[in-house]
Amino acid sequence: MRRGLHRPLADLGLLVASGTVLYLVGGLVGDRVRHALGLRGTLWWATLSGLGALLGWALAPGWWVILAALALLGLVKGVLDSVLNAVAAIDGGTRRLGFLHASWAIGGTLGPVLVATLAAGGQWREAVAVVAAASAVLVPMAALSGEEAPSRPGPGATRRRATAGRRWQGLAATTLAFGLYTAAEAGPVSWGTTYLVSDRRLPTASAAVAMAVFWAALTLGRLGLALFPRVRPGVLLEVSCLAFVAGMAMFWLLPGELAVLGLPVAGLGSATIFPLYVALTPERLGEEVTGRAVGYSIAAAAAGGPVAVALFGLLAAHLGTAVLGPCLFLAAVAMYAGHRLLAAAVGRPAVSAPPA
Repeated sequence: MRRGLHRPLADLGLLVASGTVLYLVGGLVGDRVRHALGLRGTLWWATLSGLGALLGWALAPGWWVILAALALLGLVKGVLDSVLNAVAAIDGGTRRLGFLHASWAIGGTLGPVLVATLAAGGQWREAVAVVAAASAVLVPMAALSGEEAPSRPGPGATRRRATAGRRWQGLAATTLAFGLYTAAEAGPVSWGTTYLVSDRRLPTASAAVAMAVFWAALTLGRLGLALFPRVRPGVLLEVSCLAFVAGMAMFWLLPGELAVLGLPVAGLGSATIFPLYVALTPERLGEEVTGRAVGYSIAAAAAGGPVAVALFGLLAAHLGTAVLGPCLFLAAVAMYAGHRLLAAAVGRPAVSAPPA
């Protein structure tokens, strides 16, 4: 894109920033959009707008049209993330959230490979057009989607009333926990390969394979959550957080090439944290504020990852790449502290039975 549009490399920062800021906004307003348009109307608007943004990107005559298209795409993604997660948490439980987030992991794995292959000859517009064609399938699906079923009092109704007085405290703790989790997860995703190559002296191809194993473990963990949803969510969340911390400790402390052994452990631990946070939100805070809570959490997630990645990069630039190991471990410890703070703020969730 830079060569074709005759733009400086620094403009990548503008593209990322515009999409990220509007994604954050989308997360904050997603619940309001859903209440104003309904679920079907929200999905219809989002899929059409997303398709329009991708087509605008592929056909744009100049730089500023591309910037506007990616900003709109970020807004659509933020709204969709907050709405789909909130609806799945209320109506679908851990099974639907497991499939939802497993799909995200699969897309995150295949997307860069697809685009890099299509754009290898410098034809970036064709790569975007293929993605737009694939997303066009979502438009008729959105038109045929159903509305949400009316909420029914469930086994957690008594608990939701009991926690109403501490709702804002729980909302703040939930938002913080999401931000700390994405900050911890973004660290190895963005800097893992650099650390393995520059500090542990692995060949670039071997480091890439190690990171692919991280993504594979994350995807398998989320598929497992979808296929075996009757595991007690509170217990699984605690184990997952501890596994992520252990994996990052191994990544930092194991000597030489053995550091890669920490990546599948961290990937499996990371797999279920985000979907379980979402799944437990209705019980912890109440269904009536779940949409708002998930929207705030999506916004915090959008901010936590980029901030952590930038901070780790600054430290590595000034102190050397060896600092990345302890930084990634400390981020995992901070994530676990956020998890414990959230548990204390909302009280221990019921873990004797899975969500409906």
